[in-house]
Amino acid sequence: MNKVAIENEVLAAFKSLVNAAESLDQASYFAHFDPEKFSGVHADGSLWPSLSDLEALISAGFGATQTVESLDFNQVKIQVIDAQTAILVNQYQQ
Repeated sequence: MNKVAIENEVLAAFKSLVNAAESLDQASYFAHFDPEKFSGVHADGSLWPSLSDLEALISAGFGATQTVESLDFNQVKIQVIDAQTAILVNQYQQ
């Protein structure tokens, strides 16, 4: 297992996700997620039980936002578990 290569692959996918968010491209944003394997955590620590719950929460924001002034990820951490599994956590300011 090449841990650095996996971290780079995960980081590239994350950057693509951020680019979709900054471009307000909702379809590209949600294309990054597997609805069967999705799990997520709100800032308050509660869980999104499904991708459709996340979509319901943020889809309106895509339509209501004209431009993204700032979306800064000041901390991104990737933990490689094995060749097929990695966890990415982040902090951001918007």
